[in-house]
Amino acid sequence: MYRHHDDDDDDDVLSEAERDDRHLVFRTLVEALGAAYASRAISQNLKIVGIDLATQVRCGGTEGQQMCRTCSHFCRNFPLNHVLELGCASGWVGAQLGDICVDREEICKIIKSRPGGNDAITSKRAGLLMLVMLSEFVGIYDLRDFGKVKVFYFVGYTILVNMVSWGYDFSAITYSDVVRLIPHLSKPKEIRIQEEGSKLVQTHHTLKNMWRYRNEIERLVKLGLPIQADWFEYESVE
Repeated sequence: MYRHHDDDDDDDVLSEAERDDRHLVFRTLVEALGAAYASRAISQNLKIVGIDLATQVRCGGTEGQQMCRTCSHFCRNFPLNHVLELGCASGWVGAQLGDICVDREEICKIIKSRPGGNDAITSKRAGLLMLVMLSEFVGIYDLRDFGKVKVFYFVGYTILVNMVSWGYDFSAITYSDVVRLIPHLSKPKEIRIQEEGSKLVQTHHTLKNMWRYRNEIERLVKLGLPIQADWFEYESVE
């Protein structure tokens, strides 16, 4: 039984030996697949659904050590799409969680060192993966909620700033992508308010999204998101 993010509660019912066996089996699988990719025994275009290194592997690596064999096989040999997904996994800060011994910056370096890596890290797929990660942070920490906005920027925004500095970008992302994945960041929309009475007269009003701070939205614009700060209303410009 392999570790999956929906199976975290299994650890509560497994003995320590059973948990160790499960992690060993999965590490062995990742290393075998990595070797097969490296030797071209399987096609580099083959995507294997269900492999999620950040939630399935506890490699046991510790700070200061070299990257372990499991993480190395995954990052250096698995298809770039797999590795891009690992780099954009939301809620994960790499070695800080102690599960795997590779962090996002190292993943970025490995991607760029591989054939086609520079194109992959600036591709639309990479941008969409970052947008999905951003959407999950926005969903957890609604930027319009005063009590949560700072938490979002300490976590999600900081990760994105670092990733952009390492080579990721949003250049291939369109406004339609933003609207689809993060509706909170859409342009103001015309809404219809039905007047009371039998005549059903309708008038149009402009709906503006309200945010706490203008500079928080401006920071997202600077990251390269195709949005404009003037679309929204703010309680403060700080």
